[in-house]
Amino acid sequence: MLMSLGIDNRSVYAEDFEIPFLQQSAEFYRLESQKLLAENSASVYIRKVAARISEEAERAVHYLDKSTEERVVRVLEDELITKHIKTIVEMENSGVYHMLKFNKCDDLATMYKLFERVPNGHLTIADCMSSYLREQGRALVTENSDEGKNAISYVQVIKKIYDFT
Repeated sequence: MLMSLGIDNRSVYAEDFEIPFLQQSAEFYRLESQKLLAENSASVYIRKVAARISEEAERAVHYLDKSTEERVVRVLEDELITKHIKTIVEMENSGVYHMLKFNKCDDLATMYKLFERVPNGHLTIADCMSSYLREQGRALVTENSDEGKNAISYVQVIKKIYDFT
């Protein structure tokens, strides 16, 4: 590396290598994210993103300056997670609604762990979960509106919501 070759001036490293490297990485992962989103479910996408970030961080440890490692990981988080967070969460037949509906706890845990890397990541998941639970609660109450006249039956219906969560 430029840094390990004894070039003490950090600006040479930054201008000649780091800035172009980060720009090219951003472009590569922008295209990669579009391809992965088009070809995969949310579950597969988040697993591939987690693997990509891990692989890139490992490469950075071995081949790049410490400061570049942090920056390249931020580029990946931005291009692969932040810019597509709403799309990932709302993916039809595989997003958070799907994961909740089919009790895909491992996928939700992976998404949660991945999204904690970016600002408001957890909030995005929480908003979607809240919406899903309200929707399910309304549906249960509507479906069992006749039972609403009987307090015991009504409480049992509401308990179904809590048993799910």
